[in-house]
Amino acid sequence: MLLARSTTQTLTHISSTLLRASALLSRLTREARLHHHHHRYLEPPSPKRYGGSFISFLKRGKSGDL
Repeated sequence: MLLARSTTQTLTHISSTLLRASALLSRLTREARLHHHHHRYLEPPSPKRYGGSFISFLKRGKSGDL
């Protein structure tokens, strides 16, 4: 009984989070459509650039600890 209740709470939390995320996404796409001539600024950052710097940051942190 306890497990079922916690599972329901988890599912409710996940669905509310998804609803919030989809609402945010729709708002962003609506704003992007309104300001489509500013699309350069709305492009997501390059994952390669940020991912690489993040990984190097993690490696630097680990080697710094040793």
